[in-house]
Amino acid sequence: MPNGSTPEDPTPHAPSAQREARLSALKAVFIVPYFAGHAAILAWGAWAVFGGAPALPWAGALLSSGAVTILLASLYSFRVPRTSVHLPWLLAAAGLGLPLAAAGAVTAPAAGIVPLAFALWGAVTTPTYVFWYSRFGRERAAALAVGRRLPEFPLTTLDGARVSSRTLLGQPTLFVFHRGAWCPVCIAQLKELSDSAEAFAARGCRLVSLSPQPAGFSKALARRLGGLDYYADPDLEAARILGIFQAEGVPAGFRKLGFGSDTVLPTVTLVDAAGVVLLSDEPDNYRQRPAPERFLRLLDAPT
Repeated sequence: MPNGSTPEDPTPHAPSAQREARLSALKAVFIVPYFAGHAAILAWGAWAVFGGAPALPWAGALLSSGAVTILLASLYSFRVPRTSVHLPWLLAAAGLGLPLAAAGAVTAPAAGIVPLAFALWGAVTTPTYVFWYSRFGRERAAALAVGRRLPEFPLTTLDGARVSSRTLLGQPTLFVFHRGAWCPVCIAQLKELSDSAEAFAARGCRLVSLSPQPAGFSKALARRLGGLDYYADPDLEAARILGIFQAEGVPAGFRKLGFGSDTVLPTVTLVDAAGVVLLSDEPDNYRQRPAPERFLRLLDAPT
């Protein structure tokens, strides 16, 4: 290992973990104002234009903010937890918005600089969201390597009982580690898997949802979606054992609702009846979740 470090000597890795935690904390502060700000700009701009303000200066702000609001609404509404990696339509809207607003500032100076400032904010923050916020910069977890036996880890039932992951073996199991109800892509992923629950059951495969969120949120998901067995990882013990822990990953605003500051990196792991990893999907982009068919094909493959 570099610098003479050993597995028993974690000190050389501490600065890296601290940097990752600081980066996650910055992202946690960024994301809520990003989406909420664009929704507010859209409402402000529509009100201004409806009230008789010149349309061209506001066109840029409305183009950028409208596209972001559509993205957020689609993430919450659809059952497909995947978007294009670089969201070119969103980047195009943000890029076109700025020259439109600039042209409006020249042709209708009475509108002031507010619409131009809003368009500039969209032109800067949208690429930041696409290329910076959306990516984890994660490394694959050694504990989830294909062919390895899944390490034993603790689970908590929604009634508060502690059990071992070993109690879930004896049949193929798909473990879905998700961040919680605050994450729209995670909810879309659970919806999609719930829709495919019968296909997994026909192949003898159990679906297990595991999240660090408060049990009340998981109970609500279980009632609304069904299809999966829901468990909790309240202290993120499982996430640490498996190497998918993320410090400071929960958006700051959601912590007021009872969510902790730390979370789990979204991961879907399929194991066989003996607990041997068959496939582990560990996306680096939070908007890229695997399709159920990927795991169903593997379950159908001859052994």
